[in-house]
Amino acid sequence: MRQMAMFLHLVSIATLVWPPKTQADRNHPTTCSLAMFPGTETPRHCESIHASLCHDLGYNSTSMPGLLGFELQSDANKQLLSFRPLLHLGCSKQLLFFLCSSHFPLCDETMLKPIGPCAGMCQAVHQQCAPFLRKLHFEWPESLDCNRFLPHNGPDHMCMESPEDKVAAEGEIEVWNHNGKDPKEACHHLGFYHNRYTFVAALNCCVPRCDNNGLYPHSERIFIDVWMGLWASTIFVIAIVTLLTFIIKPRRFPYPQRAFIFFTACHTIQAVAYLIRLAIGQRRASCKILLMTTAMAYLPLNGLANSACATIFVLRYFSVMAAAAWWVAGGLTWYLATAYQWGAESLAAYAAYLHAAAWALPALQTGVVLVWRCVSPDALTALCYLGNGNPAAIAVLSLSPLMAFLVIGSGFYAISLVSMHRIRASLHSPGSKCHQLHVQTTKLAAFSLLTAIPMVASVVCRFLQLDLARRLPGPERDSGLGLGPSAFIIASDLVPGAAALVWVASSKTLQTWRGFVSRKEQWQCDEAIRITGKWGVSDNGREEGGVYKPGQETVV
Repeated sequence: MRQMAMFLHLVSIATLVWPPKTQADRNHPTTCSLAMFPGTETPRHCESIHASLCHDLGYNSTSMPGLLGFELQSDANKQLLSFRPLLHLGCSKQLLFFLCSSHFPLCDETMLKPIGPCAGMCQAVHQQCAPFLRKLHFEWPESLDCNRFLPHNGPDHMCMESPEDKVAAEGEIEVWNHNGKDPKEACHHLGFYHNRYTFVAALNCCVPRCDNNGLYPHSERIFIDVWMGLWASTIFVIAIVTLLTFIIKPRRFPYPQRAFIFFTACHTIQAVAYLIRLAIGQRRASCKILLMTTAMAYLPLNGLANSACATIFVLRYFSVMAAAAWWVAGGLTWYLATAYQWGAESLAAYAAYLHAAAWALPALQTGVVLVWRCVSPDALTALCYLGNGNPAAIAVLSLSPLMAFLVIGSGFYAISLVSMHRIRASLHSPGSKCHQLHVQTTKLAAFSLLTAIPMVASVVCRFLQLDLARRLPGPERDSGLGLGPSAFIIASDLVPGAAALVWVASSKTLQTWRGFVSRKEQWQCDEAIRITGKWGVSDNGREEGGVYKPGQETVV
């Protein structure tokens, strides 16, 4: 099977329309940019291959109708199974892959046409297997006529070539340069960065490599992984303890404090996204393999081409926006409680509206990003987020919402703190109420600062990302924000989750957990008594069924 997979050259295409190329463009391929891919055509819908014969051949998605005109996979599979006697003869090592790629061609949702076998592969299989068919009194099928397949790869059409047509050297990504230029020299115009890129003729541009020879050294990648792991694991533990404390005793967190529980839940999701990225590794999280038989890969322009990348993006983007929305919701509830003297019951009556706004708006934003397909992986962190090459997406879907949430929420918290200070000043005689108000004011001030400062830092990082996308050339833009800013943005996104300690780090939390443990022990004791009473043994050694009699010595 691995030999069969050598014939597959997976190509990542981010557009369906190729812009016109000048002679200078052909001589000097550029790095990829979203501006090169207008995407005016409707992409194909890909589906998993159902035919068992065609599993584990290097790709697993196809689309119907295929190259042979079949509308359903079941019809294509029926014809494929008719070649089973020929497969048992073993007339060609390429036969299975050729039959699968012709009946179930490779599908990429960014392309109009599926990718089938090249004519060279067809001719090689025909030359080796046609004599066997004639011995069985069969002719080569007209549906597999080699003239109906593409002769070779080009800048605007793709097919899967056989090793006899072109074989990549060991350790290289297999590419096809339509102007005959050596792929090793195709990216020399990038100067200092050229050895960190590889040329992909199907995209007609140089893309960042996804290995130790890529845009960042191995030591920096190790550091960012350790940094990410420390923050993500710490915030995850804090968030889980906070949520469990709320589950054990929800009455302890009425509104307006309850909004911070959901704020913490959002950071739990975000920490999970980072932990998933660490668990699967940088390569699986962001890279796309161009040739299955080599260890080489590249960073795709479209991050949604990698399912792991897309999953991490959805979790991370949604949790960041939802956390910001719940931060504003928390400020609103405190504003109503302090400025207008709303009680916990009044706030709880409108909780459904808070949930609808705080969850639905980030979900809508996430859907818009997925429709725009403007997700790309970061070369250092291997985290997928809004693409560096699309300034409009960064400004509209990342920077603007965060700034709006920050400004509105800061206003609510500032007014709430001023109102609490006035209420405290109006209390003439100090007492328990004054002390409780002082404690609540201190906690709210600490929480607002611990969350607002990292949010400001996150907005600044998004400004840097926007400036990077607008101003810098391809190689420097592809490098991302760099080690320092990347580490800073990871911390600024996760640190607000630690603000939950302001509300749970107290003696009441210890009492809550002690009470929970005591109730658990009491429940276990009651359960043991119930079982003992039903199947106990009396002190005279006889079995006693039925109801447990108090005072009677029993053993389990």
